[in-house]
Amino acid sequence: MEMKISYLLTGLLSVIMAVLFLPSTGVAAERYAPEPECHTEYRDDVTYVWFDVPDGVRITYTDDGSRPTKESARYKGEKIRLTEPAKLRLRSSEKGSRTKIYSYRIDVREKELIRGKPLRKGDTIGIVAPAKYLDEDISQAVKDIHDRGFKVKVGKSCYLRAEGGFAGTAAQRAADLNAFFLDDEVDAIVCLRGGSGCMDILGLLDFDMIARHPKLLLGYSDITVLHAALFRECGLITIHGPMINNILDLHTPYTLSCFYDGLTGKIGVGSVRLPEGAELTALYEGEAKGRIVGGNLSRICDLIGTGYEIDGDGCILLIEDIHETAGSLDNMMKRLYDNGLLDRVDGIVFGEFTDCPDEGGRSWKDVAAKYAELCGKPCLMGLPAGHDADNMFLPLGVKAMMRAGADGSGELFILQTPYDTDGDLSRQKDK
Repeated sequence: MEMKISYLLTGLLSVIMAVLFLPSTGVAAERYAPEPECHTEYRDDVTYVWFDVPDGVRITYTDDGSRPTKESARYKGEKIRLTEPAKLRLRSSEKGSRTKIYSYRIDVREKELIRGKPLRKGDTIGIVAPAKYLDEDISQAVKDIHDRGFKVKVGKSCYLRAEGGFAGTAAQRAADLNAFFLDDEVDAIVCLRGGSGCMDILGLLDFDMIARHPKLLLGYSDITVLHAALFRECGLITIHGPMINNILDLHTPYTLSCFYDGLTGKIGVGSVRLPEGAELTALYEGEAKGRIVGGNLSRICDLIGTGYEIDGDGCILLIEDIHETAGSLDNMMKRLYDNGLLDRVDGIVFGEFTDCPDEGGRSWKDVAAKYAELCGKPCLMGLPAGHDADNMFLPLGVKAMMRAGADGSGELFILQTPYDTDGDLSRQKDK
């Protein structure tokens, strides 16, 4: 009996000793630093990740899957922008707790895209005037298209005249564009000209219907507004390229080949087609990959603050303009800089700046170089996109890769086709 009591006392004493000396045994160290709450936001091809960090907790992290240390990047509550799937690893530390590594696999959801089909001989090209009217007779342009083996359907807006030089009222121009997207006999749409006026029709476009009837849409200048809105609302791949006024007047063999080869699916993935002897030059070295967005600088600025503003996250931004002084271009570029667009894009490509005079001892090239240096990201100059005689077929909304070399050389590659080549015009997720 006494022996049993002795065993019991010995056991009880062991328990008491274990409790009394718990901190020194390391058992308390099983309390780990807490895991921050993770939040994600998916926006087109960009994912934003951020964490709610408890008071007293210090977080360092890596985004390449490597093990973070106390010397890794310190997390201070910012949103982490990801353009490709990534493995985030966080090192959580707290006084009195054991350091803990937490891992997160983050997906990036690609924007859902739609594309128009490439044309074949006998298909119909529709001509609409969503902006200003054209004083010239377009019959010669229509004949040229016919001679190439295509049918032509001219919209009512091409014959209308309204105050301010517009091709009819905003309602008439919007109705014409809606009708041509809805019309299954029209296989591609080419804009008559630019100028101004597209901002007025955005609220009148039937984006849901357009998404169900995707087609190639060609234009530049004021058509930048349509490019931005159709991509944002529908995910429609559109073309920054020649219009009917180019076929009538200002064009070169390069422009015409881009127009017809582009419409028929002969310009797709690969290095962009440049005029003979032309080359891209680097303003700031580096490489970038992302969707091509943008167009006319004046119209990009007009879109700021609207529901159709160019987001630009992880994109390559095209910029071109006409009839603007160097000072005016500087002011508009500053708007994009202050707005954050130039910070959000991963690369910049300058197109043509036609009849843009020097001002204050500066040229438009000086302005471009200023913002290339200020932004500190890959930047190219010399793309034949804009108001000059050489005007390329450049798909907007597709992914591209740009390289700006330290030796001043530059390259731009289209990585995705702008065409629906399998005949399925329904909404499709990009590969």
